Amino acid sequence: MIRCWTGRWPSSRRCARSWRPATDHRRPAAHDEVAEHISLDQLTTLPWIVTHHAPTAFTPAVRRLSMIGIEPEVHVVTETFLPVPFLVAGTRRIALLRTPAALRLADAAGVRRLPCPWDVVPLKEAFWWHPAHHTDPAHRWLRDLLLDIARAVD
Repeated sequence: MIRCWTGRWPSSRRCARSWRPATDHRRPAAHDEVAEHISLDQLTTLPWIVTHHAPTAFTPAVRRLSMIGIEPEVHVVTETFLPVPFLVAGTRRIALLRTPAALRLADAAGVRRLPCPWDVVPLKEAFWWHPAHHTDPAHRWLRDLLLDIARAVD
């Protein structure tokens, strides 16, 4: 049996990412029903693209939808966030994008970002390490490098 008590291990919290719904903006006729905001009712009727869709693999934002009684009509499932805006473009599909991806890829894909109509759970990014590596110079270098990359991405 493997046990993990991450609360007692050294860690570095990188950031918390929010989520934004996205729809195509080059085909306004496809989204006549979606104006500047999307409603909870629309979330149940429009086709979705989601990242990971299984009982043990899901995004926190889509899981939160289930918790408030909304089951998205999933049409496409991907393993990564990067293709999502391009799979939304030119279709009636909607998706959730993490804020950094939405900001970088939405314009390139031709999708628009909308305010989220429910209390969405942020995606928290962090890393942990075993206390035995806390003072290791190589491990410290790696942690500093990861933090520098994370700051550059933000």
